[in-house]
Amino acid sequence: MALVIVLCLLVITTQTVVWCDVPANLDMRHASYGDYIIGGMYPFRFSGSDGLCSSAPGKWALSMSQTMIFAIQEINSNPAILPDCIIGYDIRDTCWSEEFTLYTSTALAVGRNSRYDTQTNAIPVGLIGPASSVNAIYAGKVAGLYQIPIISYSATSNELSNKERFPYFLRTVPPDKLQARAMVDILLHYDWRYVGLLYSADTYGIHGALEVTKLAEQNDICIAFSVVVREEPQTNEINDIVSRVGLYPKATVFVIFSLGGHMYDILRAVHATYPNRRLICIGSDGFSGYGFLRNPSLANATTGSFYVGLTYNKVPNVENCMMLEAMISSSFTLIYAPTLLKVNRIFRIFQSSRRSVRRPRFVGPKQQLMLAFVFILIQVLVSVISVSFAPALPTFLFPPDLRKYVEIYCSFGQGFVATIVYNMIIILVCCFYAFKTRKVPSNYNESKFIAISVYSTLVLFLAVIPVYTTALHVLQKVATLSAALQLNASLTLALVYLPKLYGIHFADELNVQEWRTTANQIGSISGIMSRMKTDSAMQSKKSDPI
Repeated sequence: MALVIVLCLLVITTQTVVWCDVPANLDMRHASYGDYIIGGMYPFRFSGSDGLCSSAPGKWALSMSQTMIFAIQEINSNPAILPDCIIGYDIRDTCWSEEFTLYTSTALAVGRNSRYDTQTNAIPVGLIGPASSVNAIYAGKVAGLYQIPIISYSATSNELSNKERFPYFLRTVPPDKLQARAMVDILLHYDWRYVGLLYSADTYGIHGALEVTKLAEQNDICIAFSVVVREEPQTNEINDIVSRVGLYPKATVFVIFSLGGHMYDILRAVHATYPNRRLICIGSDGFSGYGFLRNPSLANATTGSFYVGLTYNKVPNVENCMMLEAMISSSFTLIYAPTLLKVNRIFRIFQSSRRSVRRPRFVGPKQQLMLAFVFILIQVLVSVISVSFAPALPTFLFPPDLRKYVEIYCSFGQGFVATIVYNMIIILVCCFYAFKTRKVPSNYNESKFIAISVYSTLVLFLAVIPVYTTALHVLQKVATLSAALQLNASLTLALVYLPKLYGIHFADELNVQEWRTTANQIGSISGIMSRMKTDSAMQSKKSDPI
């Protein structure tokens, strides 16, 4: 009642005395002329203990105000909505302060600000804002006195639902009583019947806590303790709250109805005092959405570095799907065609050494490169033929749970089976030669690494194909395929090529000399055995009487 009397006196005095403006360094305004003006109240800055606003505007309020400006510009640019009418705006700062909100709402209601162009000093037909419930009460009172509709975008206090006190107040968010109902439903769902209640000392926290208490009594939920917390609690206040919480060790569920992040100081103190106490928090939207550092020790982890994110959001088309199919099939051939030639080369060298001293055919570097090129060329031809007759096409996938979206992905055609079969043949032949060369001397133990790589790829093939074909969502298909390709490439690098790099860069000269000596011995022994076989055959011919 006292607030209403003060506002009435304020209205009367504005007609007889000169309007006093807030100093320019405290006022923030952005306006545009129009036939009708809509006022906006946003908390661009914060109010300090000295009553002054901070210098740096907040990103959240800037984005909200830009959304309002964009909506007005879209309406003005569309003649079908309000023809022959231009809507203007007058956006001002509330500074998260009750005093500034009272000044801003009154200034907008009377359309007065002598420091700006008089063209924009028109009385708004409506107000948008403010953000908090506390400030919305002051602005709602002013709007009621001047009979101007006001719509808040985030004030949720139950107090604002009283149409007798706030006849012109509306909002685009549900009141706190619905939020309290949801919090109590969570308690009932998990059968939490013994809880603690923490709330902030403002209209948001007080009315929210009252609603939670009322619903808890109706549903046989015992509130062990109810603690009110100021916006900036002192150390002794925090210690008193922690001591009170310690009196109820069985109350492990806290219901928190608060704005801002000062409740985190309470929770940290409770955790530090009772580190073994299991704690479950159910926070209101004003508390749970507050940003904070979860791991302060990692704050400087990225100092001196930068991140470049590569995103590809293009809708799949026929060309992309055809390229995807060809690249996947070719990648396996590029990996396992040279691997097949390598393990086959080792097998033929040791097999021929048992029969003669002649060098096997097609074991030189040039011949091996030519054979690898032929294998890859065959895969390219198979891919071209499969893409021409049965290509991969973009396909719509409807989620089984009837969600409100449709996914599109590249569905492999029947021609993709031919490329897969070709790669499987190469891999199976690799498995065969890797098994045959498993007992070669230790100097050629790369065949063992090749065998492990090929066996793991074969198992990977058998696991990926059923998972991919039975996946119900595109994300599952893409994740399975990507993981298979990356895992296959990583295994090949680790098992086939990293041992070679280790031998080149880290093996000492003695070991290299030992390898050469052993290899020469093996070659000499093989040659001697071959010559012995030849001599024995010639002697048998000479001794044959026929």
